[in-house]
Amino acid sequence: MKHKLFREQQLNCDVETAWKFFSSANNLSEITPKDMGFTVLTEMEDDEIYEGMLIDYYVSPLFGIKMKWQTEITHVDFQKSFIDFQRKGPYKLWNHHHEFIPNDEGVFNERYHTL
Repeated sequence: MKHKLFREQQLNCDVETAWKFFSSANNLSEITPKDMGFTVLTEMEDDEIYEGMLIDYYVSPLFGIKMKWQTEITHVDFQKSFIDFQRKGPYKLWNHHHEFIPNDEGVFNERYHTL
């Protein structure tokens, strides 16, 4: 069975700032709920995401059990959207779509997860 999780938020900044923050693997620990025990393992000097980029993590989604997780950036539309897909990890399926929509108040950030 597939499940879809939808999240949205209004960001009070320009699209350049939102993109730079949310597309940076170095910021993933800051935007992931603390109870996930999320740690980025991949060291990245250049913070620019690209299609085919692999990112390794530790995550503890259940009972504090540490698991390895790897995602691949499968699509990038600069300053508009990107998709990361689980290659290895705790979920049977993980496909995560991020979209950035400029508006009068800043940027609307939509995230869709298919689990």
